[in-house]
Amino acid sequence: MSATLPVPKGRLVMVQSNTPEGVPLGFADLVEGLIVKYSAGIEIPVVQDEKFPSWVLEPVPEGEVTIEYRLRLDHDEYRWPVGMNEAAYTTDEMLFFTGQATFVHAPNMGEIEIEFEIPEGWTLSTP
Repeated sequence: MSATLPVPKGRLVMVQSNTPEGVPLGFADLVEGLIVKYSAGIEIPVVQDEKFPSWVLEPVPEGEVTIEYRLRLDHDEYRWPVGMNEAAYTTDEMLFFTGQATFVHAPNMGEIEIEFEIPEGWTLSTP
């Protein structure tokens, strides 16, 4: 995953639902390799908060940054209190994921635009 966005308060977040045993920070625990860079490609140090599904950037960046991360798709290995309708998982025939289980973002971003690049021959279904 990659995104370009402003992070005016120096914090990135994910939505937190009721979390299952083994992933106390919910979907944020399934994000790997988060990298944040200024437009010039210089990395900004990122520290994951141990109590909330968020990451702190220091120093607080001015303007937009680019974030890159991988998302583990083994959500189905956990017993989510809200059920599997909000978790990301795969089968032999498909990938399924919701926005809250997928996107790292700045708090209070408002509307966003998402672009998917999928392999040739794949289809994409959205609400």
